[in-house]
Amino acid sequence: EDGIRDLVRSRGLGDVYNRQLEFYSKLTDNKLEVTISGLSVTDTVFNPAWHPYFNLSAELSTTHEHFIQANVDFLVETNQENIPTGRLLTVDDSSYSIKESVSIKKLLKDNPEGLDDCFVFNPKGDKSLMLYDPLSGRKLVAQTDRQAVVIYTATNPEIESMINGRPMSKNRGIAIEFQEIPDLVHHPEWGTIELKAGQKKTFGVESVSYTHLRAHETVL
Repeated sequence: EDGIRDLVRSRGLGDVYNRQLEFYSKLTDNKLEVTISGLSVTDTVFNPAWHPYFNLSAELSTTHEHFIQANVDFLVETNQENIPTGRLLTVDDSSYSIKESVSIKKLLKDNPEGLDDCFVFNPKGDKSLMLYDPLSGRKLVAQTDRQAVVIYTATNPEIESMINGRPMSKNRGIAIEFQEIPDLVHHPEWGTIELKAGQKKTFGVESVSYTHLRAHETVL
């Protein structure tokens, strides 16, 4: 079994490890697969995520000309401090609709502050997301078994953030973060992130595939 396996442990009292997180990744040709597992000696909650940024133009431009599409039905409503309110809003006919392919430029025009939002997948559909850059012809397709995806356009990046030795600039990359719906501990009707003592929990393979389209090919 080829791949990279990272193990993170946290200590309780003395030398006893009370929590363990395992991050496994495997790159095969143009496909990256990721699995995240957790184990605890006490009951706890477990909603792990990884937070990669993408710019398919290889930083030749911002992500304005990228197109994004995901099979999502709802948006997690948040307050002014970006804390979930407990409501799920439909994305249909809204400025957040990404069910059909839409440019980042259009999303930012409709949402000038940028996106830092959690979208909920259709539980009965294909939990996938597509990102495409016509300038380079590169397309990324990601699939997951998670409930939701947070999309962050980095429209207002933190000043201290550094990328490749340079301060993060506006719309330089798009963060795509698969996870369970935030605040599930207060909304059991949406599911659970409970991790029972001694029971290992694994979130299934997340695959990210990269292709390079030829000039005559298009993305629907």
